Order: sequence, then structure tokens, then C-alpha cells
Amino acid sequence: MPVTVEWMDDAHTIILQTYITPWTWDEFYEATAGQTISMLNAVEHPVYIISDYTQGITLPTGSALTHARNALSKTPPNLAGLYIISSSAF
Repeated sequence: MPVTVEWMDDAHTIILQTYITPWTWDEFYEATAGQTISMLNAVEHPVYIISDYTQGITLPTGSALTHARNALSKTPPNLAGLYIISSSAF
């Protein structure tokens, strides 16, 4: 799977999103607006997200900022932080 989403810890305080090239914006939305939001809604405590793009830095066609803004507009209030890991400076 080009995009995976999983809990990093048993306490469910960190979500790891891993992107492996090639991936699409539809897969991005399924991972963010679908799986990640469901996981955030399943707990009430603060949760951090780590988005690992070290294996998937090639972005699909389209405005990455627009897609990121759309995804972030749907996040619940318990999102405590989002960290992006990349092997490139974009």
C-alpha cells in the first residue's frame, strides 16, 4: 500500500502516516480524512501525527498546499501536533 496509517504506541498518542511513491491524492484523503480522523475521534486525549514522506517524496500532480489545507480543515481539536519527515526540502 502506498499510504499506511497506524498507531505508533499502545497509549494511542502518536499516529504514523507513511507515504511510499507512487501515491495519489485520493489515497492521501483516505489516509487523512478517512483513517486518521477516525483514529483521532476514537480517543479524547491529545494525539500527535508523524507524516513520513522519506519513501514517498514525489508528490502527485496538483497543489500540495491546497490538499493539505483541505485535509487539515477537518481535524478534531485533540490534534496536538503534526510533524512531517522528508528526505527533501520539497
